[in-house]
Amino acid sequence: MQALKLAETFRAQFRSSVVMNGATGASKFRVELSAPDGPSTAGGKLAIQHVKLIPEDGGATIVAGWANAAERIAELRAYEHLETVYAQRFSGAVLPIDRRHYTTLLGRLQNFFKSFGLAITFVEAPRPDMVSTTLPLVERSPKPTLIILLALLGLVIVAAVASYVLQHRILY
Repeated sequence: MQALKLAETFRAQFRSSVVMNGATGASKFRVELSAPDGPSTAGGKLAIQHVKLIPEDGGATIVAGWANAAERIAELRAYEHLETVYAQRFSGAVLPIDRRHYTTLLGRLQNFFKSFGLAITFVEAPRPDMVSTTLPLVERSPKPTLIILLALLGLVIVAAVASYVLQHRILY
């Protein structure tokens, strides 16, 4: 019920919130906090609710953080974090959100979650060692144990066929 109350209150307070792209002003994002699928969060196991920036033009949704009302914690992502993750996800594309608007939104989100008694953590840009990279596909040769197992299976089949032939004297 805490998660539902959090989502409903969030919806009321942020229903008119729009984060814009400062360069052109064309990209608009509405702010949303995901709600649980039902009244139960399985004792808090499914209590994470994502803070999403949903583009009004139908582009990719950006996750700006999350909250867990059951554990009384929230995480908000700094602009640099979104910038880095967005560039990774979309081959170096520039984050279509104005830094000033986003910073203002972070302040509002922080105040909102604090009013619910949630402890807030800010996540800066991901560390370089945490950045996911795409590794090239490497062709692997079959493992020796697989080859041995296949050879043994072949021998068992040959032995079974030979035994059948000898028992039924099917010799040509």
